[in-house]
Amino acid sequence: MQTLQEFASNKKSGYERESAAICYNSLAVILGPSVAPLLLTALQTLFDLYMDKGDVVRVAATSAVKSILKQLPPEATRTVFRTLESILENGKWRSKVGVLDSFKPFVNSARDFVAAELGSVLPKVEIAMHDTKPEVSSAAIKCATSLCSTLANPDLSPHIPILVKCMANPDQVPTCIKAMSSTTFVAEVTAPALAVLVPMLLRALNDRSIEVQRRTVVVIDNLVKLVRDPKVAAIYLSPLVEGVRKIATGAAFPEVVSGRILDIYTPLTLFRFGPSATLLLKLFSNLAHLPAVLLLSTVISMGKHSRLFLLSSPFYLRNWAWSCLLFPMGQKYQNTHFSTLLSPLWLHLLLISSTGTTSTTQRFGSDALAYIWTPG
Repeated sequence: MQTLQEFASNKKSGYERESAAICYNSLAVILGPSVAPLLLTALQTLFDLYMDKGDVVRVAATSAVKSILKQLPPEATRTVFRTLESILENGKWRSKVGVLDSFKPFVNSARDFVAAELGSVLPKVEIAMHDTKPEVSSAAIKCATSLCSTLANPDLSPHIPILVKCMANPDQVPTCIKAMSSTTFVAEVTAPALAVLVPMLLRALNDRSIEVQRRTVVVIDNLVKLVRDPKVAAIYLSPLVEGVRKIATGAAFPEVVSGRILDIYTPLTLFRFGPSATLLLKLFSNLAHLPAVLLLSTVISMGKHSRLFLLSSPFYLRNWAWSCLLFPMGQKYQNTHFSTLLSPLWLHLLLISSTGTTSTTQRFGSDALAYIWTPG
């Protein structure tokens, strides 16, 4: 292997560089998967040969890369992708094009493993979309389209082309948000789907257009309800909380004020589906919204019984509010990070009950603590 490395790095002899690439190809084809892990370290050298002045050397290097990657099992997808990402960041333009083309065969051979890596690989591919070389940019767009096809979500499949356009051109974000806000999401939203959507949603939350912000809140509210895995929610939804909170508490324009109920409920939805403990505390920093949040959580959780619920006495109103908000979270997070997630909330409620500026705020804080510590 050391001799092959020396031959491939010989700047004075094109024959040796070509011979090394041919030998790597032969080793992969003849010895098969058993030697693939050893040849994985040669990828950097082979991609460097993509910049060789000799056509025959570039052709031999391309064949060797394809043969090596073909021998790797699907379980090696993560390791291979980390190696390719490193080359993509530091390589020259022909090497970058070669790396982007090398991602695509894994879509067919290791579809589920590729979907699991979208959160790591897509940001690197997105950077390549803005490369000064048009060949690199074009290859990155094709690569991202291919990678996103691994999303096992029928609701998002029609939007893959526009989502890729958003990565390449942020000006397409309003168009994408408009299309997605009119979509009815019914399928479960998994980590790969959030890996594609969250960066676009973050851009949309920071958009200056009030209409784009309003539609973004609608999309987020619809999506997070379909996230089933609390670990996935904690990883991917936390970045959205701050932006939604700013819209919910800071917007003063009629277009957003008219949708205030939705804007308050969306942070609550994010809260219930697993944001980090730090962001959770920020959600309740505005005490003026606390009673409204509790009431909305109850009304929406009750569904068709909400009208009957609103006719109940204040005592049941307060108790149902906390039972609908906190008890389901206790069940949902009993095997994960529930205690860590909610521990700052207990302290915050204690402060509310003792320092609240209004009787309503004090009453809600006191009832919350009573509910928390009441046995059974």
